[in-house]
Amino acid sequence: MQRQSVTDQLRVRSARGLSNSNRPIGVTTVTCVAMDDSGNTATSSFAVTVKGAADQITDLIALVQSLALSPGTENSLLVKLQAAQAALSRGNVNATCGNLKLVIHEVAAQATKKQVTEEQANLLIQEATRIEAVLDCRSLGL
Repeated sequence: MQRQSVTDQLRVRSARGLSNSNRPIGVTTVTCVAMDDSGNTATSSFAVTVKGAADQITDLIALVQSLALSPGTENSLLVKLQAAQAALSRGNVNATCGNLKLVIHEVAAQATKKQVTEEQANLLIQEATRIEAVLDCRSLGL
């Protein structure tokens, strides 16, 4: 007996479940439903994990440690990130934002001196900037 397969080539008319809305920190299940013009539907679910600023700073510390930077550059960045982490744990968002800004400025300066590659600098700055956005540092004027 030969197995047959039929594929519906119709375009998807609508899809629900994905949006650009902010998700809360933690794990959220997203369920998507798609429907084509014939009324056929398909449903799929997946977990989305949104990390808060503290977890993202921990990840950034690990990233700095993984880049094989010169000991002086690595230590200087780690001290600033650890200060940011400590300030955040005390609830001092201003100090956290200030330390993240120091990290960004130092990375940019080290890139100019060729102590970090352009790729490394872009990645570190991108990650620190993302944490600043989570903390809404811009609204604090930092």
